[in-house]
This record gives sequence, structure tokens and C-alpha cells, in this order.
Amino acid sequence: MRRSNNISAITVSQLSNYIEELFRGSSVLSDLKIQGEITGFKHHSSGHKYFSIRDEYSKVNCFLSKNLARYLRFIPEDGMNVEITGFLSIYKPNGTYSIFVKGMSPAGEGTLSMAFEALKRKLDGEGLFSEEFKKPIPQFASHIGIVTSENGAAVDDIITTITNKNDKVKISLFPSLVQGERAASDIAKKIEKANRVYPDMDVLIVGRGGGSVEDLWAYNEEVLARAVFNSHIPVISAVGHEMDWSICDLVSDYRAETPTAAGEKAAYDSYALEEELREKAVLLKQALKGKADILGEQLSLAAREINREMEGLIRHYEYQCESARLSLEVNNPAAIMEKGYSITENTEGKLIDTVSSVREKDNICVKLIDGELLCTVNSIQRKNMPEYEHMLEEV
Repeated sequence: MRRSNNISAITVSQLSNYIEELFRGSSVLSDLKIQGEITGFKHHSSGHKYFSIRDEYSKVNCFLSKNLARYLRFIPEDGMNVEITGFLSIYKPNGTYSIFVKGMSPAGEGTLSMAFEALKRKLDGEGLFSEEFKKPIPQFASHIGIVTSENGAAVDDIITTITNKNDKVKISLFPSLVQGERAASDIAKKIEKANRVYPDMDVLIVGRGGGSVEDLWAYNEEVLARAVFNSHIPVISAVGHEMDWSICDLVSDYRAETPTAAGEKAAYDSYALEEELREKAVLLKQALKGKADILGEQLSLAAREINREMEGLIRHYEYQCESARLSLEVNNPAAIMEKGYSITENTEGKLIDTVSSVREKDNICVKLIDGELLCTVNSIQRKNMPEYEHMLEEV
């Protein structure tokens, strides 16, 4: 059968437009969900991503714009098995078709493991796991924050563990998604909110109960890792069970094996501390009493010693006073005069103790015990004193 020659020719652009219309009009091609292995992944300088996905028999080109690439939950690499959502489009300049990617996620545990290792290498290279950036968990936290699902078992385990140990601490819950495409960004926002609303909070627990690799994947995403790293509140990661390790565990300040272990680490035992303080108070009271008794005895000994010294000083001064009194009494001119002695003075009131100090006709005053005699010297008689003769001869 021969084709009619009456059909009009179309241009190449018209053909491309026609194919584009077909793609848009197809419910399958305009809303694709397709799985395949990544190959030829390229990071363009513009920020766009170019790659292909393939299976055993075919491959198709893919394009991921810069704006949508920001929302990837993992780092794509060649060999990863992924699930892509998007639509089929044609690149008119060369007539090739490709998938315009709107979303992409790892598919299968092998790919999840590859994505985990890829992000781990990237963040480790930036120093996000370095010990030098780890903040210490306070020993006596007064305010603990929790970022997890408000309906999960994890929040009950954490709160029960804390309240069983401590009746003083304040607990603030920041309910979040814990799995699904939006979970990582939601958890990151709650971490940022805790830092903004309670900048003085002591510690923040971020985690959830156990689950499959896919269930826990939100804690392996970059947006959450950076929120944990940027938190100025120390973060305890408590994701899954003891055997589960996540990127959140690696970047956090402390990794707890379970949510219950996180509560144990975050809260101090206020009941045990109160009992210890009571015991120490008793010991301190006993020690102070013993010290007071020793000091009291030392003070009593010192007081007795001081008393003895004071008594000795008093006796000494009493003896000196008595000696002075006796000396005064013995040397008191009145006492001497009572024995018949007198005091002789010249008219100027100076004591006359030798005849050489007066002349004949001098007026003198002789003082007796009961009065004075005013006399005139008629004659002077010297008395020889043998003991002084040698001195007079020398003069």
C-alpha cells in the first residue's frame, strides 16, 4: 500500500513540538516514577545535575535543576539505585529526550548504605565529626529539651527515665516528624527553634525509637546533620537501638545507644544527690562540733594561762608598789623629823647640809616637826671628820 503524496511535510521544530505535546498529554510520561541505577553523574558549575539511569537493557538521560537539587536527602553517586519522580521532556536543539527530575530518593539497602557513606565522607572532610567541636554534656542540667514524635514510645521512655531520677529539672518537648521525606527538615527546624527560644537550655535530646533503615533515614540527611552541628545547645543523639548508627550520632556531642540511655545521660539523680547532701551535712555538723570542742578546750587553756600570767603580773606590781611605799615611808622627811631631826634652809629656801655653805650673821630657818625656828648664825664651829681629811688635804 502506497502512502499518499498529498501529506504536507513538517519542520523538525514542528515535530519536536508535537512530541512535546504528546509527552505532556500522557498521564504516564507527565508524572513518572521510575527506578534505575545512576551512571555518569555530573555536577555542573551552574549547580544543575546531569546523569543517566539505567537497567540491564536501557538507559535514559536525566536533568536535575539547581533549585530542586537543594532538597536532595542524600548525595547521589554512580552505582546507586534510586527512585525518581518527574516528567519526560524533549531537548529541542538536538531532539533528545530526558527525564526532568522533581524528586529522587535511594532505593534498596545497598543504595542507602552508599548514600550513608558518601555523606559521611563529605561531612567528615569538613570536620563535622571532629572531637574539637564536641560540647560537654552538663553534669547538672536544669533544663532538658527533647526533639522527637509526641506520639512515639521514645518520648515516654525519655521523660519517664528523667522524672524517675530527677524532680527538679524542666523538660521542654519539640514535637517533630521522625520519618518520611519531610522529617529531616522538620527535625532541623525544631533544633533551630530550641536554640532560638531557649538559648540557655542545658542539653537537647534528638532521636526516636528503632525501625528499618528506611524508617531511620531522616537522621542520615545533611540538613539535619548541619542543624545538630550548628546547635550551641549540646546535643545527645538517641536514634534507634544500640546497633543502629546514624549521621546524627556522628555529628552530635554525645551518642546514646537508646532513648532511655539518653535520658539517663541528660539528667542527674536529684534524689541520690539530696541524700548525699544530707549525709554530708551530718558529717559536716559532727566535724564542726568536734572542731568547736577542740577550739573551746584550747581557748579555755589559753584563758587559764592568761589568768596565771595576769595573776603573776599583779603580784609583781603589788610587790613593787609595796616596796615603793616602804621606801617612801622610810625616806619621808616627816618620819625622820619625828625622830628628832630637823631641816635647815637658807633664806632662799635651799637646804643647808654643811657649815661651809653659811657664814656668821646669816639668817637661817630650822624646820622641826611642829614648826620653824628663824635663827641668826653667831659662830661657826667645824667638826673634824677623819674620813674626809685626806680629801681636804688634796683640795
